[in-house]
Amino acid sequence: MTQTNFLTVIDYGSSEIRLGVFDEKKNQLFCQSKSLFNINNEDNKKTTLNNLIKSAEKEISTHIEEGIILYDSKNFFQVDLCIKKNIEQKIFFNDFILNTLLEINQILSQSYRSKKIIHLMINQLLINNKEYSKNPKNIESNSQIILGFKCICIPDEEYLNLKKTFEKNNLEVKKLFSSSIVKSFYLLNLFKEKNLGFLDIGLERSTFIYFLDKRISYFSSSAIGGKNITKDISYVMKLDFNDSENIKKTFNKSELDFSYTSKKEEKQDFFKNILEKKISIDLLKKVVLARIEEIFDLVLKDVFNLKYNENRNELFLVLIGRGSNLFNKNSFHLEDKYNFKEITYYEETDSEICEAGIKFYESYKEYDSKTINSNNKIGFFERFFNFFSKS
Repeated sequence: MTQTNFLTVIDYGSSEIRLGVFDEKKNQLFCQSKSLFNINNEDNKKTTLNNLIKSAEKEISTHIEEGIILYDSKNFFQVDLCIKKNIEQKIFFNDFILNTLLEINQILSQSYRSKKIIHLMINQLLINNKEYSKNPKNIESNSQIILGFKCICIPDEEYLNLKKTFEKNNLEVKKLFSSSIVKSFYLLNLFKEKNLGFLDIGLERSTFIYFLDKRISYFSSSAIGGKNITKDISYVMKLDFNDSENIKKTFNKSELDFSYTSKKEEKQDFFKNILEKKISIDLLKKVVLARIEEIFDLVLKDVFNLKYNENRNELFLVLIGRGSNLFNKNSFHLEDKYNFKEITYYEETDSEICEAGIKFYESYKEYDSKTINSNNKIGFFERFFNFFSKS
C-alpha cells in the first residue's frame, strides 16, 4: 500500500490521542487510542503520538507521512459575516461563491491578522428573500442574494506550535479541523430534533455547537472542563490530583455512596481507604455539581440570551466527550434547572471519532474541488467547507 491511497486521522486531545487509518474505499485498517498519563508533559504527548504512529505503520506496512488532525482549543472563536449583493446577470453559484470568498478574505485579513481560519461555513442563503437549504446551480439575473458565513479561527501561534509538534514526529498536517465540529456533524443525523445542541466537554475546555434546522447557528469554546472538577475535589477534600480524578470518575449523584466495582482488589482497597478518611459525600456532591452547573452557565450563556432563548425549552442537548462521562448518570437534575427539552449523553467510540474525521474531510474535499481551483487563489480559505446538507 502506498502513501497516496490511504488517509490517516489523528484526534489530538488533552488527555487522549486517537489514530485511525483508512484505505481508498474508506475501510478502517487501524484504530487505536492511548491515554496520556501526564497531561502537562509535552514529551509524554510526543512519545504517545510516536508510539501510535509506529503501531499504525506496523499494521499497514508503510510509512505515515501526513494526517488529518482533529483538535480543539479554548482559544477557538467564531466570526460571523453577512454579505449582500445585487446580481445583474445570470451567474453560476460556485463562481459567485469564489468571488465572495475573495472579498471576505480581504475583510478578515485586515481585522484578524494573527488568526487562522480552520472552518468557513455558509449558514444562511437568501435569494430574493427566499431561504435556501441547498446550493442552487445558478443565480438568475436581477436577483438579490444574502449570504451568512460563520468562521472558526485559531491563533496563528497556536496553529504553528501544533504543526511543529507533528513535524517532530515526521508528520505533515494535511488538514486541521475542530474535533467538536467534526463529531457534531457526524452525529447530526442520529437526532431528528430541530433545535439540537452538542456540548463537548474535554479535559481543559468545553465546546458548545448549536444547530437550528441542521444549520450551525452558534459556536463557543471555553477554558473549563473535567480538569476543573478534579481540581475542586483535590482542593476541598485535601487529596492529590490522581486520587481526585478517580473519585470523579465514580461519582453518581443518584446514590448515597460511590458506585465503584472492580475485580482488582487494589482499586477496591484504594476507595475503601479514601472513604475511611471520612470524606463527606454530601460535600463532595455539592463540589461536583457546583462546577457542573458553572460549566453549563459559562458555555451555554449565549443560548440564554434573547436571540436563542425562544428556542430554549425546545433544545435537545447531547453531551459528548470524555469529560461528559460524569453526566451519564447525573444529568437528570439539569433538565429541571435549565428547562431544556431533554439532556442526553452519547458515548462515542474511537472508531466513530476517526470515521467522523474521514467523512468530514471527504465532504470538505468534494466541495473544495468544485469551488477552489488548483492555483489556490484563495489560500487563506483552503479549508472552506460547504455547510448545507447534501441529503
